[in-house]
Amino acid sequence: MAGRGTNELAVKQRRLTPRAGHPDRIVSVAAQLMFEHGVAGTSLGDVQKAAGVGASQVYHYFEDKQSLIRAVIAYRTEAILGTVRPQLGRLDSMEALRAWRTC
Repeated sequence: MAGRGTNELAVKQRRLTPRAGHPDRIVSVAAQLMFEHGVAGTSLGDVQKAAGVGASQVYHYFEDKQSLIRAVIAYRTEAILGTVRPQLGRLDSMEALRAWRTC
């Protein structure tokens, strides 16, 4: 019985972790590389190598570098908004906005 629970947990973790060729993984890797090296300093080849995928997988999800950059911007924007979204929901007056701004 204990082995079955462990196996179910492993299967669940695999589902939650994007596979190497999954677009979320590619975007995550690209975001990290672009943060470290800048957009101009990050090529699609760099992303492919770091994500462990081939060109066909990258081009399956992203038409070109520009579309990957747009996906990275959306990814980073959502990450930032995700951390402040609860606070933004409480901004229902100018007083609340001023108090939040000075935090």
